[in-house]
Amino acid sequence: MMIFEEPGNVPYATMNELIRLRVDKSKLAMRDAENNYNMGSYNLTINRLYYAMFYMISALLLKFQLYGKTHKGILILFSEHFVKTGFFTKSETEVYEKLFTMRMEGDYDDFVLFSKEQVEPWFEKVRAFMQVIERKLESEN
Repeated sequence: MMIFEEPGNVPYATMNELIRLRVDKSKLAMRDAENNYNMGSYNLTINRLYYAMFYMISALLLKFQLYGKTHKGILILFSEHFVKTGFFTKSETEVYEKLFTMRMEGDYDDFVLFSKEQVEPWFEKVRAFMQVIERKLESEN
C-alpha cells in the first residue's frame, strides 16, 4: 500500500495500527534528520524534517478519515480541516509549506546546498508541530 492511498483494504492492520505506524515513521524521520544533521548532510536533513511532518499530518488525517493522494493533496486537506477551523494557525502551516519547498529544492536542484545555519532553526519548529499533532491524536482516543 502506498502512503497516499485510502487504507480501505488493509487486512493486517486496524486503522489505529496504521495511524500508530505513521506516527512511528514520523519519529524515525526526525531521528534520521538529527543523524544527518550531525553528519553534515543538510539537504538530507531538510528532507527528513519534511517527512517527519508529512507522516504526522498523514496520521492526523487518517484519524479523521481524510485521505490525500499527493503531497499537495495532504496539505490541502490539512489546511481545510485543521487550519481554517482554527486548530492550527497559518504560521504553523507555513512551517510545513516551507519545508515542502525546501525539500523539493534540496532533492531536485543541483545547485541548492543548505547550510547548518539554514537547517538548525527548523528542528524546534518541527518538534513543536509534531507534539501538537500527537497530543491531538491522543485526545481523540
